[in-house]
Amino acid sequence: MKSMAVLLAGVILLGPAPVGADDSDDTLKFYLSKSDLVVLGRILNDPLAISGRDGVPNYICEFKVSDVLKGDEKLKGETIRVNIVRRELNKKDKHPLIKKDAECILFLKKADNAMPSWETADFWFGIQYPSPVMAKSLKRLAAPEAVFEDHMKAGTVFEYATAREFFREGKGEDYARLIEQGWKGIPVNGVSLRLEPLPGFEYRVGEKFDCEAILTNKGGEAGEFNVGGNCGMTHALGILVVPPKGGSGMGYCRGKVGGPHCFCKQETKILKPGESTKLMTGFASDAAVEWKLDSTGKYLIIGTYTIPRKEGGIDTVYSAPLVIEVMARNELKAR
Repeated sequence: MKSMAVLLAGVILLGPAPVGADDSDDTLKFYLSKSDLVVLGRILNDPLAISGRDGVPNYICEFKVSDVLKGDEKLKGETIRVNIVRRELNKKDKHPLIKKDAECILFLKKADNAMPSWETADFWFGIQYPSPVMAKSLKRLAAPEAVFEDHMKAGTVFEYATAREFFREGKGEDYARLIEQGWKGIPVNGVSLRLEPLPGFEYRVGEKFDCEAILTNKGGEAGEFNVGGNCGMTHALGILVVPPKGGSGMGYCRGKVGGPHCFCKQETKILKPGESTKLMTGFASDAAVEWKLDSTGKYLIIGTYTIPRKEGGIDTVYSAPLVIEVMARNELKAR
């Protein structure tokens, strides 16, 4: 069976590789991975040299941002205070761009509980020459589509750290958009999962979420599948939630009695090729944790279903996103 990473790589098509892509992209991706903010601009004053820990020199200066290559695009045109940290033994080690009016590219990270709040992400590559082609390549690789595609290939689209990465950089809505546009779900050996809204159900703030989950066997042979139990939910079923802003509130919902802490009797059903069945979702169960919708806007709901392997381990089926529009409590539904 193909690995999840390989399967994920084939789910979304974001177009051909951009012009200029080459093997050296891996180097720039590494630089980007260590940085919270990458900016092109100019040093406005003579940097103040301060000896830091272990004699490491810190150059404090004001930096005028002419372009944001990665990070918060609202900083474009702003002046930020930065700390350029270096490894230097003598004057020959000093970078020639650390001076007033020098144009450069800075790879920065957040400096926790420190001033300035931005410092270079690495002793060696934190400051670079303002190469136009490098700036263009960095911007291409840091674009939401490129980052999302990398996570698709790595099988990490729905990891919490991925959602937070997009949200932290102000691109949470891009994350949600890319999932809605490109995520088609992942079947396993012909077994697929589909989520559907309840007929006539309206999603409103303060109301409990509910939906239907349908498992279909399109494989070549019959199989036995967990479909629910007397607790009112299917232990093999999980729900991933991508909220309106994309990343901050992304969660994984299951009933509190699910999994190893539930001692209910789970039922199974044989599905022949081409057959489907509804699963107990647990949302209507008194034993399950209530999930009440807390804000208006578009939510993406992705279902997961785990299938044990005969040789050990599990495979996970993913549904395409169920897109729901949550209305205010008293909002009238548009005709």
